[in-house]
Amino acid sequence: PAQMLQAALSGEYDSAPVWLSPEVKQLIKELTTQREIPLPQHLRATLRPYQHRGYEWMYRNMQLGFGSIIADDMGLGKTLQVITLLLKLKQEGALARKKAMVVAPTGLLTNWQQEISRFAPSLSVMVYHGGNRSLDTFDADIL
Repeated sequence: PAQMLQAALSGEYDSAPVWLSPEVKQLIKELTTQREIPLPQHLRATLRPYQHRGYEWMYRNMQLGFGSIIADDMGLGKTLQVITLLLKLKQEGALARKKAMVVAPTGLLTNWQQEISRFAPSLSVMVYHGGNRSLDTFDADIL
């Protein structure tokens, strides 16, 4: 897989040219083009430059059908980056069709709720935890 990706990006394999379909060329262009993604309206926070880049990276990955893993150290604003992305998705109508799910350790459930309420109060959250949990009444943007 790594050699195929390298061949696609470089346009050659073993010194021989590699033919790529227009669709693949367009996908590579989208992957390698850095364009600014506007922040969502009504975000109650100012992102640091590296957080803004992380948000844009996650957004681009999602638009191309890829996932993302943020492995920054504790305290660098990963939660805010994800909240920013979720707010953008809601404003684009994506959360009307499909909902978002945040999987977090039990000890961070309240923190996630508070941070969402603080930075993006228009996002609705339902915590799915404990013995009496039910999805029968699920009507939120984020589970």
